Amino acid sequence: TVSKGSRGVLMGIAGSIAGSMTLLLGLLLNFSRSTDTARDDMILTSLLLVAAGFWMLALLMFRIIAEPAAETSKPGDSSSLQDTWEQLTRNRELQRFVIARTLLLATALAPPFYVMLAQARLSSGAAGLGTLIIASGLASSLSSVVWGKLGDRSSRLVMIIAAVMAGVISLLHYTLHQTQLLWTGSATFHAAMYFLLIISHSGIRMGRKVYLVDMATEENRARYVAISNTVIGIAILLSGSLGLVAETLGVEEMILVLGILSMGAAMYCSTLPEVSKQKLR
Repeated sequence: TVSKGSRGVLMGIAGSIAGSMTLLLGLLLNFSRSTDTARDDMILTSLLLVAAGFWMLALLMFRIIAEPAAETSKPGDSSSLQDTWEQLTRNRELQRFVIARTLLLATALAPPFYVMLAQARLSSGAAGLGTLIIASGLASSLSSVVWGKLGDRSSRLVMIIAAVMAGVISLLHYTLHQTQLLWTGSATFHAAMYFLLIISHSGIRMGRKVYLVDMATEENRARYVAISNTVIGIAILLSGSLGLVAETLGVEEMILVLGILSMGAAMYCSTLPEVSKQKLR
């Protein structure tokens, strides 16, 4: 529903607004410092209920959006499963994007391990979670517009920069923890690492969304999005096994592995063709 060349900016504005709301939530949690476990559980349960309410509100908002008529299937079209497989095996353009997006999952999987490591070091309950949410909201609100503007010029470059950033941050996070320095156990340190990671993750989300929409045409865009989301959904399901791997290797080692994978994702993204409206000089 938005023309090419303006999608990134619009996504950036939306991301900044969402980040600002997240920031307010984090401040609320941070000020609710308590040693009462039952109170913390009540706060977290309330957050889940509020989140559910916002999902329902989003459903209503999507319902009233006016969009062009979607592509309809014609007699003789293959089934969804068969079509998905044929597209993935024969459509080189879509195939390469799906591979890139799968590799970029490393940055989406990293935040929980950052949170786990922070919880293990800080043990500060809802207040500690509030600090990380503040970092997340601040990162999204400050970076989304910047990533969006750059994404309209080169979404491919956004994915590369953000993936390299995520990789460097994870490698740095792991290395600093190995030094056993006193300040690496502070809330400020964990919030700063999480802040930088979310900035990079916001860039990757922005870049791959704009890239896919710009790469596709009006005729195949819905199909490309559906196929890509299906494959990534399966990949995320399989990635659940990382929790078992983390129990064997350790949370810090998982952060290291995900950092290396992010660097590999950046290298692969550099081989993708440019599909944006403008190329950087």
